[in-house]
Amino acid sequence: MTDKNPSHMHFIGIAGTAMGTVAVELSSRGYKITGSDVNVYPPISTLLNSKTIEYSTSFDSENLSPVPDLVVIGNAVSRGNPEIEHCLWKKIPFISLPELINRFFIRNNQSIVVTGTHGKSTTAALIAWIWKTAGRETGYLIGGIPKNLGNGCSFVEKGDFIIEGDEYDTAFFDKRSKFIHYAPDKLIINNIELDHVDIFRDIADIKKTFRHLMSIVPSSGMVLANSDDENVRGLIKEHPVLKNGLVKLVTYGFNDECDFRIQELQYSDRKMDIDIVCPDHSIISISSFLAGRHQAYNIAAAVTAAILNGIDRRFIVEAVLKFKGMARRMDQKAVIDDITIFDDFAHHPTAIKETLTGAKRIFPGKRLWAVFEPRSNTMRRNIFERELAEAFLSADRIIISGINDPEKVPEKERLDPDKLVGLIDGEDRKAYHIEKVDEIINFLVSKLMPGDVLIGMSNGSFDNFHDKLISSLTAAHF
Repeated sequence: MTDKNPSHMHFIGIAGTAMGTVAVELSSRGYKITGSDVNVYPPISTLLNSKTIEYSTSFDSENLSPVPDLVVIGNAVSRGNPEIEHCLWKKIPFISLPELINRFFIRNNQSIVVTGTHGKSTTAALIAWIWKTAGRETGYLIGGIPKNLGNGCSFVEKGDFIIEGDEYDTAFFDKRSKFIHYAPDKLIINNIELDHVDIFRDIADIKKTFRHLMSIVPSSGMVLANSDDENVRGLIKEHPVLKNGLVKLVTYGFNDECDFRIQELQYSDRKMDIDIVCPDHSIISISSFLAGRHQAYNIAAAVTAAILNGIDRRFIVEAVLKFKGMARRMDQKAVIDDITIFDDFAHHPTAIKETLTGAKRIFPGKRLWAVFEPRSNTMRRNIFERELAEAFLSADRIIISGINDPEKVPEKERLDPDKLVGLIDGEDRKAYHIEKVDEIINFLVSKLMPGDVLIGMSNGSFDNFHDKLISSLTAAHF
């Protein structure tokens, strides 16, 4: 960290979603930005290239010449990285991304922090879009590319700042959760489940870090919580700042005791219709192209935040209907000979389950394919083996690819794709383990039929699966 206002910042790990979007925003504000990373792929590579930001696709101490004023270190890099070692040796000032965000984005603004195991990006993006639709002065930082907003990051000098609050650790030199740095005035807790098992021992460990976060909400602030979620409900029931009335609590969900109550979901014309009963017993009726119970919670969180911030309901209804979602969250990539292809981030069994359940509701009677790459630190492990098998039950055909970088997980902890296929396979569905992407493409080209819906699910590049499939299907059908 440095007290000097830096003119040149270098990002180690610039292809991380948040790192890339922050780098682009700072570049647009006149800062000189350079960076480095490996495995640079869309949508971040597209964004960086469109802004002509200079970055290296390898880590090397030479990337720190000329010497930057400040080095921003992403949480995916660690000791042994040549740029980090050079930075420490030469005493070049450095900072974590969450600290940078606090310094450049959050100070002098009202911080609205969106947290939870699932739905953070979508909920934060929807809130920012509602604010924009209503003409509110707002900044935001979202760990992805919101389709309505373009870049996932925007500055404001004074106003609201909406940020996705990740519970993952900050950097190799700071093991606190990222969201501790975000100074929430309004804190949204959408759900809490066991995730990031590489750094959290168990669910109690995760709840502990959320408990710390709630402890720094000021008395002028507010906690908005999904009280349908068992772990969230337990947390808000026992936390001293809420029990002692130091911070206001507002709840949303389907249960009758919620302050903002979601009524039953309806589906029509590929849209989801929701009625939300407000504390004054009035009803706000919402239609959205997002689908599934998990998306209903995301929408309810955003609507609750908007109403409590005094935004006119007509802007809320308009914004939700026009919201296009996030890149890589049920992102439609192509329709070829009536075969519809989606891309989805797929970072956790619950997210997979809800995505597939929602897709089945939106596409009734269609044959649903799920093609899944075990890639995240959680998904490569066998800790969620049973839950992962159950997550695919709404799909008709399931393909499990080879594990990405399997050597990074001890063999006794590693997911067994063949065993997973055996758990999924049943009378009403067929599952396959196909190791390589090119083999998967060949199989799909021979099996897909008009009317099928396919969701490719990975939180990484998946060896360019979607582009390869679209190219091969186009060649085969036209």
